[in-house]
Amino acid sequence: PAPSSSSPSSSPTSASSWTSSSTSSSTKRRRGKGRKTAFHIQTREQILEEFNANAERGLTAAEAAARLEKHGRNEFQGSGGLNPWKILFGHIRNSLTVVLAIALILSAIAQEVIEVVVIAVIIIFNVSVGFFQEYRSEKTMDA
Repeated sequence: PAPSSSSPSSSPTSASSWTSSSTSSSTKRRRGKGRKTAFHIQTREQILEEFNANAERGLTAAEAAARLEKHGRNEFQGSGGLNPWKILFGHIRNSLTVVLAIALILSAIAQEVIEVVVIAVIIIFNVSVGFFQEYRSEKTMDA
């Protein structure tokens, strides 16, 4: 059978023309309405034309205000506050913690006191370190 024309090895075209002509469905979804090619493939002039912008002068105050009204501010959306309980329960539901808890229960049934204590300490240490690291990072991200 003849090789497919969409494969890069069967076509003598350059990589950039192959990339722009062969797109996956996820690339098509990212492009948005009316966009011909993905941004990383376009030239500077194509992007400036698509956004109706001028590289030397930038946007007019009226155009900037209109875009701000249409698209909103370029900011991260807040998660609605930091919930430490949610973070803690997320670490308790962690698969490693669940496996250790099962091992703890089995050791308790077998009356292996030392193993129960060691596994309990490991669970407490694992959950607390994970919780405090995630809590601090979430707190930093909210700031």
